Amino acid sequence: MDSHSAFFIGMLGAFVIYVALYRDTRIKKFIENPKTNLRVLTFDLLLYMICGGLFSLFFVSPGSSKEAFMAGATWQGAIGGTMKGIESKREGEYKK
Repeated sequence: MDSHSAFFIGMLGAFVIYVALYRDTRIKKFIENPKTNLRVLTFDLLLYMICGGLFSLFFVSPGSSKEAFMAGATWQGAIGGTMKGIESKREGEYKK
C-alpha cells in the first residue's frame, strides 16, 4: 500500500470514530450554534484526523486498506476516548 493511501484511509478511520464519540456533545453543539462552535470542531477534526493518518502511516505501516483504517480508528479511539472521559468527568463535577 502506498503512503498517500495509508494516510488518507487512516484519516477516514479517525473521522468515523470521532463522529461516534462526539456525536452527542461537540457535533450536537455545532449543529445548535454553528458560528460559535466552528473553530472547536474544525480544530478537533484536523488534529485528530491528521494524527490518525500519521499514526497509520508511520507507526503501523499497513499492508492493506483495512489495516490503515483500523490504525486511524485505534488512534482516535484511544486518544479521543481518553479526552471524552475527561470531559464527561468535568461535566459531572460542574453539574454537582
